[in-house]
Formats: sequence, structure tokens, C-alpha cells
Amino acid sequence: MKSTPVLSDLELALIGLIREEARSGYSLRKAVVDFPHFSDSPGAIYPALRRLRTAGLIEATAEATGRKTEVFRITAAGRRALRATLEVPPTERESTDRQMLRFAFLDLELDANAVANFLQDLARIAEERAARLRGRSAILERSAARLAVDHEVEVQAARARWAERAAKRIRKA
Repeated sequence: MKSTPVLSDLELALIGLIREEARSGYSLRKAVVDFPHFSDSPGAIYPALRRLRTAGLIEATAEATGRKTEVFRITAAGRRALRATLEVPPTERESTDRQMLRFAFLDLELDANAVANFLQDLARIAEERAARLRGRSAILERSAARLAVDHEVEVQAARARWAERAAKRIRKA
């Protein structure tokens, strides 16, 4: 049995955007640059598209629009890879950016209950991070270091509240 490829953040963003709708490379470049929680260079997009295409996760068709334009579409294997990437519960070790990137595409492949469960996991992880950081803040002697840790405590606490509210909203819908 063929294993499911592990998607990089860029590949996940590209395949998710292509899953939403067929897109040209130029359209993907514009979409990725403005994508929240994403920081790869626009120049990395075309090599990533080649990797996805070589892996059989996307396909391209030429469309005549006055000049040669390739439009990318997701394949069945691409949907399986996307789904496998999205089904994994978030973990403490996964970066916040990766978690939010995966969250952005959850509803393309998963049902509302799975999305709400993902959010509950995000809330739990953020609460645990905030609690750990509160303990560190209490022992810091330098005020600037304490303020930096206190900032992250507030960010994680806000993230936990947001994820809890979002999970409730999704469960009600």
C-alpha cells in the first residue's frame, strides 16, 4: 500500500487552495501571499507545484487565455493526502502557524463535528501552554523577560477562548 505523503506548509496551502477551486499558478501566488499564518516566498510556489504534480496530488491542464496558462486541479490522491493531513489532531509540538493553516482547510474534507473537535484540541493545547508559561513568569527576575512571557500567556489564553467559542458555534450550526 502506498503511503500518504507528508505535506509541507506550502504544499498544504497550495493543495487546499486548489481543492477550493481550480487555479492557475499566478492565482495561487496571489492567494498564498495573502494567506493568514503563512510566510513562504512566492518564488517557492512553482517548485512546490511541480512536487505536488510529480507526486500525483494535482494535475494541470493548459487553457488558452491569450497565452499558455496551466490550471491546477486536485486529484483523488491529492484529496486523500489532504484529508490525511487534516485528520491528524493538533499536538503541542506542532507550530501554531501549522495548526491554523490546517484549520483553514478542515471544512473542505471533514464534517462539522471533526472541525469542532480540532478546535477543542486547540483550546486545550493553548490552555496548557498558558498554564506552563504562567509558572515560568512567576520565577523570572528580569522585568522585560517577565513581560515577554506574560504577553505569550495572554496570547495563548485568548487563543483558547477563541477556539472554545468557535467550537461551540460550529456545533450549533
